[in-house]
Amino acid sequence: MNANPALDPSAERYVISAGYLEAMGVRLLRGRDFSNYDAQNTEQVMLVNETAAREIWPGQDPLGQHVHVADPASPPRTVVGIVGDVHHYALDAAPTMQFYLPVAQTDTSDLVFAVRSAGDPLQIANAVRRAIRTVDETLPIYRVVPMSEYVAATMANRRLALVLLGSFAAIALICRWSESTA
Repeated sequence: MNANPALDPSAERYVISAGYLEAMGVRLLRGRDFSNYDAQNTEQVMLVNETAAREIWPGQDPLGQHVHVADPASPPRTVVGIVGDVHHYALDAAPTMQFYLPVAQTDTSDLVFAVRSAGDPLQIANAVRRAIRTVDETLPIYRVVPMSEYVAATMANRRLALVLLGSFAAIALICRWSESTA
């Protein structure tokens, strides 16, 4: 992109498998999702979110664009899809540039496993653990958390601030009322 790589835009990177978008409810706006055909020996592909598409290619179609990820000497990746913006860290934060790479085309050892269930997710946690163990019994499995709890945790600070603000407002009203009745 730039002669000086330090000036290139940066984005959050996520490594996902086929089916992740559907499981997490991420909208595919244009193009295609990853499939099992996106393997190590096939064309290197990526998805970008709508913020990255707008900021990196203003007024252009990002589909089919080629991007070097991290290393300018690495083979370029082709943008095959555009997804909706996702708030990964805080619901009240502005969307950031994000891109997604297929797990079969990356070397990563840090994975998060997401399962969509119709009922209580904790009810199927043991079955999911057993299924993972059939693939590799040495994989560490920790922090099994329903998405609702994960989202609630991101809102905890805001919720505390609102409770404190409401409490101070109630105390001020009580003080004001007691002064006016005295």
